[in-house]
Amino acid sequence: MGSGNIRQKARFSVNDAFDRFYRSLAPSVTRIDYTQHLSNNYNFSINQLMVHNPMSQGELLEDISKKAAAAQSDFAIAIAFSWRLKTLDCMSDEACENLTGLFLFAVVNLDRRSLLSLFVRCPNIKSLTLAYMDATDAEFLFQAFVEGKLQSLKYIEVSHASDECIAAMKFAPNLSKIVFRFPDKNITDAGFKHLVQGGGGKHLLSIEVSDKSHDWLT
Repeated sequence: MGSGNIRQKARFSVNDAFDRFYRSLAPSVTRIDYTQHLSNNYNFSINQLMVHNPMSQGELLEDISKKAAAAQSDFAIAIAFSWRLKTLDCMSDEACENLTGLFLFAVVNLDRRSLLSLFVRCPNIKSLTLAYMDATDAEFLFQAFVEGKLQSLKYIEVSHASDECIAAMKFAPNLSKIVFRFPDKNITDAGFKHLVQGGGGKHLLSIEVSDKSHDWLT
C-alpha cells in the first residue's frame, strides 16, 4: 500500500471511530475536538507517525484548559495521532468533574500512570475510546476497571482487551456498548460469561468489532 493510501486510510479510520464516539455523547456535551488537526509527516527521524497532530504538549494543554473553562458544563476531549502529548495532568479539578468523554486515538507517547491518575480525578467519564496505544493494553484496561476508576462508563472502544478485563467490566455497571477495534484471540465467550456471572453486563446492549483490517499502521 502506498504512503498516500495509508494516510487516507488512517484519516478514515480515526473519523469512523470519532463518529461512534460522538454519537455516544449526550447532545448537551461540548466537544473539544482535535481529530481534524492532522498534518502529513515526511520526517520519520523523530516522529514515526505518517499523519500527526503537530501541536506541542504545551499548546494542546493550554488550548484544552481554555476551552474546558469556557464550556462551563460537561465536555469531551478528542485527540488523534499525537506524538508529543505525554500527560493530561494539568487539568483543573473543576474540569475533571465535567469531563464526560475522552477519545484518544494513536496518542502514542501518553504515560499510562498519568492516564490512570486522570481517571481517578475524572469520575464522570461515560464515553471512552483508547485506540492504537501500547500504554493502554489489556493489563492497563483490567487495572482501570478492577480498581473502580471507570464506574460511570457507558461506552468504550478499545484496541486491546482480554477475557480478564472483560470480566472486570462488572465494575462499570452502566456499560451499554463495547467496540473492539479488530478481532483479538485473547477475547472469547468466557470473558463475557464471567462478566455475567460476576453480576455485570446488565445494561450491555451492543458488542461489535469495527475494523477487521488495520494495515494502515504499517
